[in-house]
Amino acid sequence: MLRRRPSLMEYPASNGFLPLANAIIQGEMCIIDLLLSAGCSVHIGDPGSGRTPLHLAFYYGHLPSARILLNKKARLEATDSNGMTPAHCAVDANQLEIVKFALEAGANAEARDVCGWTLLMRAVVMNASMELIKVLVTHGADLAALDGVGKTCTDLAKLYHRQEAKDYFDEVQKFRLEKSVATADAVTAITRYTKEV
Repeated sequence: MLRRRPSLMEYPASNGFLPLANAIIQGEMCIIDLLLSAGCSVHIGDPGSGRTPLHLAFYYGHLPSARILLNKKARLEATDSNGMTPAHCAVDANQLEIVKFALEAGANAEARDVCGWTLLMRAVVMNASMELIKVLVTHGADLAALDGVGKTCTDLAKLYHRQEAKDYFDEVQKFRLEKSVATADAVTAITRYTKEV
């Protein structure tokens, strides 16, 4: 039926979602495979929010769906009407394994939504787990980045009463500062030694 009437794949159900989106939300791998085999686009998003099937797979934590969509060339950096990438959606839903998968697949940890929030900033604001926050920092999230109104992750942690996150950010920044000072001291010592020899 889909081969004779492919337009059915672009016709929303009563809930407003397209068939592929509904299959992803329900985690129906057989239907996802069927729709993709019939030529369903991985790029067509929800008309209202602009969220693509990959946004939904990331938000709902469906790793098998996410893998299939990426294999079908879904874009990791596609943005919805709020400027959010699929990785932002995974952060909002506190989907730790999906966030790890996204970063390993090449998602930009510094991608910004319409508020200027990076993945780490959204993790703070949306009350994501400390484990997820640590994964983002480990993958190079910039603690000094400023959002659209000039706030850093540490500022947002204070504002949203995320004391554990604030303490962690302070610790990481202190460690990075000590490391850069030690590196600078080593370079100075090597330079002096080279001049003496």
